Amino acid sequence: MTAEQTQKALLALDGGGLRGAFTLGVLGELEQLLKTQTGAGSGFVLSDYFDFIGGTSTGAIIGSGLALGWTVDTLKDLYLRLGHTVFRPRFLPLRAWSKYPGGPLRDQLEAEFGPRTFGDPDLRTLLLIVTHNRTTNSPYPLANHPTGKFNTGESPTRRNRDQRLADLLWASTAAPAFFPAAVLDFGAGPQELVDGGVTAHNNPALQLFLTATLPEYRLEWPTGPDQLLLVSVGTGFLPAEQKKISRLRRHIIYVATSTPSGLMFAAANHNDVACRSLGQVRFGRPIDSELGDLTTGLATKHFSYARYNIAFDPLELASYGVTADPRELARLDAVEHIETLMNLGTAYGKATLKAEHFRGFTRLRSST
Repeated sequence: MTAEQTQKALLALDGGGLRGAFTLGVLGELEQLLKTQTGAGSGFVLSDYFDFIGGTSTGAIIGSGLALGWTVDTLKDLYLRLGHTVFRPRFLPLRAWSKYPGGPLRDQLEAEFGPRTFGDPDLRTLLLIVTHNRTTNSPYPLANHPTGKFNTGESPTRRNRDQRLADLLWASTAAPAFFPAAVLDFGAGPQELVDGGVTAHNNPALQLFLTATLPEYRLEWPTGPDQLLLVSVGTGFLPAEQKKISRLRRHIIYVATSTPSGLMFAAANHNDVACRSLGQVRFGRPIDSELGDLTTGLATKHFSYARYNIAFDPLELASYGVTADPRELARLDAVEHIETLMNLGTAYGKATLKAEHFRGFTRLRSST
């Protein structure tokens, strides 16, 4: 086999609630760029290029749609419907349990993804979905490759590929304080699962790389910057100076609803640092004033890496023609800003995505 024939491309998509609309704007531009770079026809979709797609929470929904061969435009339409249907506050007394009911979210996911299982042949790429098992108090990154330990039938208490895709997405998106926990049975009785954003894998890029390469996960794809391309797309983040609040607003409800967002940012940033340390960086905004853009990292490079994300900073937003309040854009439930976030992602993608980021990886996907 030639080096090109063994190449693999991975796509990692962050959690972030309705900020996933920003991700979709970026992905729309990525879809157009890769169609041109690969010389593909008009029917090109991102599952023609990426071999393994991983997502957390909102990223899991987007990633699942892409893995099924959906266009980015199809997913944009889904988000416009999903936001207005799912984010309708519960009656005030019930908000002590969650801000929004879980039924509309579960019903919408079932309507969109149907009865497909995690191992359904309709999935054109391998898929990773991150959730958190509250019953066992452990992260649950689930991958659907047939050789995985929990996909072969050798484990009597884990049959991941038999789970319905819609149910796993329900679990991955059930953000604490926003939605009730999902209850699923993997073979050992009912277990409560919540949003994968409360794990260390809100940015699932590092976990996606490990799943693809560690012998214990049983894929063992070749590593090296000419063999593996890892593309990571965020949902935007609020700079620290935008988070100043008065003492009067530091009540328990504010803390409960803002904590998931803080965890998501911390996890995403940590995983980005790890990936830049291990990978050959092709693109990424500066991490902070100490690390810079971290293009040096460790001496041995295991993959090529590009990270696309934006700060909801007034000056940065204004450069893309957006004047909305950054704090409003950063909300996980910013229903009224879905189209603004999509347009922002499109403008950001046009400005940052370059052909050289994909140099040497212009092939279409081989069979997985």
